[in-house]
Parts: sequence; C-alpha cells; structure tokens
Amino acid sequence: MLLTTMSSFAAFEECTPADGRRLIMNSLVKSCSLDPVSTFLVSEFIDVLLPYVTGMINACMIQGRIPTSQKHAVVTPLQENWA
Repeated sequence: MLLTTMSSFAAFEECTPADGRRLIMNSLVKSCSLDPVSTFLVSEFIDVLLPYVTGMINACMIQGRIPTSQKHAVVTPLQENWA
C-alpha cells in the first residue's frame, strides 16, 4: 500500500556549511551496507565534501522531497533472550 502525505514549509533557513559541518562531525561513526562512503571517510574529507552535502540538504528542502535512491533502509531486529 502506498501512502502519500502532503506537507510544506512556508519558509525555512538554509543549511549553511557551518551547520553541515557540525551535523557531520557530531554524528556517530556508524555505517551500514547501504552507505556508499563510510562515515569516517566523510569526516576525514569534510572540507572537500561539505559544499556537496550542504547543497543536497538544501535542494531536498527546497524541492520538498528526498531522491528515491535515498529511501531505503536496512532494519535489523534486536535480539532478546526469551526465557
């Protein structure tokens, strides 16, 4: 079943390079099989990647959508000890 929701921003503050840097540098160093680049590499090359990351964030906010290629997730259930 496909659910569609409609929402919009009347206005938003663009993500600045400083905002993007703060978000990336404060993120946990984790990754999954869907990540094209490891988090530690993004952090290490932040100065090169920051203009592109900031641009992608702002483009998604302006367009009000996320590219289909970014709408995937790997969900792993937590293991519990059942007695």
